Amino acid sequence: MDNGGENFALKKRHSSVQSAASSEASPMDNKKLVDVLLSDGDDGDYILSPSKLLAQHHTRTAAAAREKANSSAPSKPSESKQGSDSLDMSSVIPPTEQILNIDQTLEWRGFVTSIFLVYRMTNAQSYIPFSSLSSPYSNYGDDDGGNYDDEEEEHYLNRYYNVSRLGSTILLFLTGFGHTTYFYRTRDYSFTRVLRVLIRINLTAVILCLTLGNPYLLYNICPLHSLSFLMIYFTMKYKSYWNYSIYGLRWKLMGLACIIFLLWDVDLGLFRLIHTPFLSTVVPSRGEASIAAPYGQMWEWYYRTHVQHWSAFIGMVYAVNYPITSVSLRKMDAFDNIRGNNVIYFGKISKAIIAVGLISATYVWATGPLRSPRFSYNAAHPYFGFLPVLTYVFLRNITPSMRAHHLGLFRYLGSHSLEIYLLHHHIFLSRDGTTMVTIFAGYPSCNALL
Repeated sequence: MDNGGENFALKKRHSSVQSAASSEASPMDNKKLVDVLLSDGDDGDYILSPSKLLAQHHTRTAAAAREKANSSAPSKPSESKQGSDSLDMSSVIPPTEQILNIDQTLEWRGFVTSIFLVYRMTNAQSYIPFSSLSSPYSNYGDDDGGNYDDEEEEHYLNRYYNVSRLGSTILLFLTGFGHTTYFYRTRDYSFTRVLRVLIRINLTAVILCLTLGNPYLLYNICPLHSLSFLMIYFTMKYKSYWNYSIYGLRWKLMGLACIIFLLWDVDLGLFRLIHTPFLSTVVPSRGEASIAAPYGQMWEWYYRTHVQHWSAFIGMVYAVNYPITSVSLRKMDAFDNIRGNNVIYFGKISKAIIAVGLISATYVWATGPLRSPRFSYNAAHPYFGFLPVLTYVFLRNITPSMRAHHLGLFRYLGSHSLEIYLLHHHIFLSRDGTTMVTIFAGYPSCNALL
């Protein structure tokens, strides 16, 4: 069956599900409803096994790819998506009800951006617990009233700083998820696409660097996202036909994981070797240190990338397993409408078990690594920071109603999150983001509102 026929069948099946679920059903009707919900060629199981679902998904995708390659006629509108119907659920359910739909991701970005502005404008990164003031390190700060030294910093617990690392993790996770999904659906690996994304990320930052004389590393989110995008691009483009086999893309992800591990987790000198042509290895003296790189460009870039070096990769892994996640969650939703004794509350119980597992993992992170001092937390964050991210994704999409709604204000802020981040250094704050703009002395709340 071609894509148009398959989409028609999917729509017909979805309409059958809706009509069956909307009426009072007898036990025999419930059995028919189960057959409709799970008519994926299974052998009577209520939920397809992940391996079987994955095999069916790649079989359909490979067949569609072969048909498109062998066809010389112009594609019909229904065949122009070039991607998998399992990843593109718009033919079955509205886009606004999909997991991590565009409204939801922009809302998430806007929420993170708002929290980040509050964090910076309240100078929460310099917070020191009152109980620490009586410690041997309480005489903190340099002679000019700057930040405290590394030895002092190691002994203070600042949960605000630790939680702020989670904001960059969320944004890079969404970068990994979004670009991987895009390349998988469209197969657009053109140079035009690469230029468009890199210019979108870096144009404003480059203009600020040229006009104000600031170093590029001051706007560290731009090189981080550029590096993540290029990592995703080359991974997806290399032997791109592997992306549509059952295990091909997963083998490529395993190779990428080995590269990330060798660069950041093993001290072989590869990171310094690769970046020496681009970054200075000179450590500036105390009086010559810049705000963007107080310990030198090489160390600053290593610090920024090490804290987040698994974030985009986790987003890629989630995107690759998106078909299984989406189908499984929607089937659990469907079970809630079945009144048969064999499946009563099956969907709710399944969701509750998953939610308890994820919340427990997040609790371990909150009571363990999150309560570590700054340097210790930076070392642990790459391996634990994704736990609250995955927990939020599941809880945010746990019901169709939650997937279909979003907060308009945060969505608007999320659509301009990059510009807000770049300009907050010079509009909301002063001295390249190190001090508050003071219009009315002695009224910090008024200054913040203005």
